[in-house]
Amino acid sequence: TKCGVMEVELSMTAFVESIGEAFKDFVINRSINTPLPPGFFISIATKTPEEENKRALGRGDQRVFGSLPWAARRCYPECLQGCSILGRVMSKPTEEAWAATCHMMTYMLPHKSNKSKYSSNGNSVPVAFVDASNKADSADGKCQYGYGHLWQGGCVIAVSKKLSHVGLSATHNEYMAVHWANRHTAWLRDLLVEMGIAEIGQAPTVTYADNRAANLLCEEDIITCGNQFMQIPYHFNKEAVSLGIAEMRFIPTADNLADLMTKAVTRQALESLLPALIGQRKPIVPE
Repeated sequence: TKCGVMEVELSMTAFVESIGEAFKDFVINRSINTPLPPGFFISIATKTPEEENKRALGRGDQRVFGSLPWAARRCYPECLQGCSILGRVMSKPTEEAWAATCHMMTYMLPHKSNKSKYSSNGNSVPVAFVDASNKADSADGKCQYGYGHLWQGGCVIAVSKKLSHVGLSATHNEYMAVHWANRHTAWLRDLLVEMGIAEIGQAPTVTYADNRAANLLCEEDIITCGNQFMQIPYHFNKEAVSLGIAEMRFIPTADNLADLMTKAVTRQALESLLPALIGQRKPIVPE
């Protein structure tokens, strides 16, 4: 408590230190400033010699990687996208995947004291950020999506996964991503109302996304050659808006916190977005 303001900080310092100690032989001996090398992307569709897979497995790729998602889900939301990507090739890791796994572990070590911060003077009503990549996995044509929900200043929901269906355009991918975010929004609102926080249900949850066409489609029944093939369940977006569960608003990609959930970003993008995602400052949103 400080000046009447209650604050809570969550960290996993001891756990990350234990990872570093257990796999100290694989720590990269240079400064690592991003969870993955910027632009990193990998697919199990890439054919590699079986001997290469066996070498990575023999070094302990699965053991090292297996320790990372636990930390990512708790205090390192910026690592969720990397865990999702690397998890796709865990059965047949390549030298590239092994190097990226060691990269992420090494990134966590100097950031072992990272904290997710929540404050009583933070936003008392949740707000959501959602994004989708338009870079398809060559194994199945599906893209990455992610979203985060902030409440009391910190991130209470963070997700980075591959879409369930192939998108036919950037708008299609974004619209499907918004659907998953809106489902989680509905769940969070119901939970908080059941907890007695009635103000949560008094207005729609503002949801920021950086594709204007997808945002508009949540509000308008526009049928075009581009969107007529979207599967019906994704139109939950329209119901979420019409029922007052969500309110879609545009945000530039540079300020969209969910951008961290869809791609391996640069150091500059990470340093710009991460503090707001973990409650160290307020997000930059349009007026």
